[in-house]
Amino acid sequence: MPLNSQQQPVAEHFQHRALVIAGPGSGKTSTITARVGQLLLRGVPATQILCLTFTNKAAQEMRERITQKYTVGKKIKICTFHALAGELLRRYGGVIGYTPKMTILDSEDQEDLMAQIARQKYADDHSVDFTKPKIRKLLLMINNHRENLEPMSVLQKMVYDEELPEHDLAVMQEYLRRMHHHNSTDFSGLLSETVRLLGTAQPKVAAAERVINQLHRQYRFIQVDEYQDTNVAQNEIVELLAGDSDNVLAVGDQDQSIYEWRGANPEGIGKFINRGKGKKGCAVYHLSTNYRSTPEIIATADRLIKHSPNRMAIEFVAARASIGKPPRLDAFNNPELEASAVAEKVKACIHLLGIRPEEIAVFYRLNDMSRAVETALARRQIPYKVFGGQSFYDRAEIRDCIAMLRLLNNPKDAAAFTRVVNKPKRGIGEKTIGKIENFAAMKSVDLIAACAHVDELFADDEHVADAVKQMHFIYGMDQKGKTVADLLSEVVSRNNYKKYLEANEKEEPGKIDERKRCVDEMINSLALWCGDNPEGSIADYLGYIVLLTSADDKDDGGSVKLMSLHSSKGLEFDAVFMVGVENNLLPHKKAVMERPEAGLNEERRLCYVGFTRARKHLFVSYCQQRQGGFVRGKGVKFELARPSQFLLEAGLMNEMEYLRKAPASIVS
Repeated sequence: MPLNSQQQPVAEHFQHRALVIAGPGSGKTSTITARVGQLLLRGVPATQILCLTFTNKAAQEMRERITQKYTVGKKIKICTFHALAGELLRRYGGVIGYTPKMTILDSEDQEDLMAQIARQKYADDHSVDFTKPKIRKLLLMINNHRENLEPMSVLQKMVYDEELPEHDLAVMQEYLRRMHHHNSTDFSGLLSETVRLLGTAQPKVAAAERVINQLHRQYRFIQVDEYQDTNVAQNEIVELLAGDSDNVLAVGDQDQSIYEWRGANPEGIGKFINRGKGKKGCAVYHLSTNYRSTPEIIATADRLIKHSPNRMAIEFVAARASIGKPPRLDAFNNPELEASAVAEKVKACIHLLGIRPEEIAVFYRLNDMSRAVETALARRQIPYKVFGGQSFYDRAEIRDCIAMLRLLNNPKDAAAFTRVVNKPKRGIGEKTIGKIENFAAMKSVDLIAACAHVDELFADDEHVADAVKQMHFIYGMDQKGKTVADLLSEVVSRNNYKKYLEANEKEEPGKIDERKRCVDEMINSLALWCGDNPEGSIADYLGYIVLLTSADDKDDGGSVKLMSLHSSKGLEFDAVFMVGVENNLLPHKKAVMERPEAGLNEERRLCYVGFTRARKHLFVSYCQQRQGGFVRGKGVKFELARPSQFLLEAGLMNEMEYLRKAPASIVS
């Protein structure tokens, strides 16, 4: 398809700085691919073009587009910031003390190194305790510190102000020193150390000056995609590589900046323009023609995003004709009814509108919200796949919960016993499990009953005996008069399972919180099942779960996609369902509490991204009440839910409707 009147000037832009504000569905990839072609036609060698992206997936897509159209495209450097940084440090890092054999630590390596340092420095100090959650917190702090290019004095001031313990800073400083001493760095260090390498030429260090001059000659033309997702260190790498010639073209959209919580710098777009003014100026282009969505969807998204402050205004134009279907808003009493209605509409989209399943998506703010939708789709035998994550019932913590139920139901279930016996860790090894199994077979008792006979089995090992006795205490409980939900809740509690998740998962804190929420959602959903099946047993529930999970294996030529709003970035579908659009979920309570203004604005942009994924049909829904928690012996407690203020801002509700359903719920 030929370029339009907005895209053509971008493709023809040759020298000096330019910013391309690319709205959703505006054909930005085609445009910047065409621009690469124009550079090649002007005689720019392919080896002098550098294309930087935010993710490996984006780099691969750009590489495929360019190499399909231009044979010499294989010689163009197309990579992520981290990949470029790693290459530069291995090639030129000798200037700042690295060798070509430099190693890169992943998140697990980071935790291991910091834990080792903490042990060595404070082994004899019992007043200092470096738990895994604390180590993850310190790593997050030191990562953000470097990606924001902050001087060490910022952390030292935190110690002075008593916001950071001195021993925490000592461990972080030693972590940085030891990495450099061991000729290694981590992902944040790749960026900050590359800035240090490229910026070392400022005091005219001869070797570093030769490096930066060589890079200026090598990469004369730079293109940066998704500029709104870059952080301070990445911004600085671009500036240092751009040099005086400043032949850098950045493509971005402030309205789609949804990663500020992990270091992205949406203000970088404004700074990019201002820094260009200090050189040779900055051309600004707008790609505002939307080829993806209907006029009604675009108008809804536009009304929403206009409430964002300090944005660079862009007037959207729809290339698609109207199909007479404006976005639809529905309210439901609870998530189960919402999911059931969504599944019915999905079915109608497939069978009445002829939309292929793979062109339908359901979005939610949190991954644990997929459970109700998965269940509703599975019941109707509608094939689905969870995109960018696991199916709810495939998650490790949910499989653990199911194994706990299996063991309660059948104490002879060896597979379930083996799965949960060391969750949390009890030091029960394979030989110990073997002894328990042999004893159970010899005495004709089940595995849990065998665990009560520790005096016969492990008289010479008190530690193992206590651990095995714990299994009998947990799984040998009296089940009379308790619902299946009560039983699972009690086992999770007796097991200290949530503390196990905190202490043993080598993941960032947000992932651990998500895993704990999934356990709560499992118990809540089980309580709802008990309400529908008051005489239901553990065996009945396990049979029900098997039917749901087996439906997940079916894929008749395509599957409905389920995903979080963050995972939806860069995708598009004929029909989009956004569920749970409620205050405290979208905008998310934690985001607004931790960063009141910035968090609310980013949540609005996230909602905007969700709206603009839809080509033809957009269905939005919220619940009037939502599960608030489980109380043993009483079941699920429901709490009042309120529609998101974004529904009012987008014009999907009028002010009277909103105030009637959500009094005093707008976040200012």
